[in-house]
Amino acid sequence: MTNYDLNAALQKLEQQNIHLSPQRMAVLEYLYSAEGYRGVDDILKSLVPRYRTLNASTVYNHLRVFRRLGMVKEVTIGGSARRYEAAS
Repeated sequence: MTNYDLNAALQKLEQQNIHLSPQRMAVLEYLYSAEGYRGVDDILKSLVPRYRTLNASTVYNHLRVFRRLGMVKEVTIGGSARRYEAAS
């Protein structure tokens, strides 16, 4: 199991003055605890029971911020399916 530093990721968000909403925190925690790459559908299936208003657009927006800050890696599978993993 890969061990990612969630605290370092949270500090990076704070340094960039990025608000840590409960949904953003949940997406980040999910990725930092998941094994391997996950798709937006995986994230939604896991988090929607707790955050009923969470949708794909919101998740993609969070992932874009995380990717820009180097906190998340993105791969494209088969030319269209995007998958995400916490960056070490």
